[in-house]
Amino acid sequence: MPIPPAGRTVEFSELAKYRRSIEREIARQYAAQRRRATPTVRPYLDILEEFTLRGGKRFRAICLLAGYHIATGRDPKAVVPAAAAMEHFQSWMLIHDDIIDHGEERRGGPTVHRRLAREHAESKGEGSA
Repeated sequence: MPIPPAGRTVEFSELAKYRRSIEREIARQYAAQRRRATPTVRPYLDILEEFTLRGGKRFRAICLLAGYHIATGRDPKAVVPAAAAMEHFQSWMLIHDDIIDHGEERRGGPTVHRRLAREHAESKGEGSA
């Protein structure tokens, strides 16, 4: 693999732009899934989207965009969907961790499994097997 030219960098101000583009892509992906989903599934997509966008530094995804730019010299717009996918995976890992650890809060709000349990209880078990 070729080594990028010496001195190629990413300005600090670009990192905030990268974060915004990642978050817009996450929202776009959830909107696309919501359009295809059945009415039964849409509330779960809403919960996952809210959790994913609620917080987080987007560090891994930002590193992907910055690394792409540094390595290629090109605008990282082409890899924003991959960066968003990294964030979906990160959310899944956090949700899994919260279930295993019996977590109550994450990113300043209830964990996904606690929120789902609360909503299930509020529905009085409607939809239970």
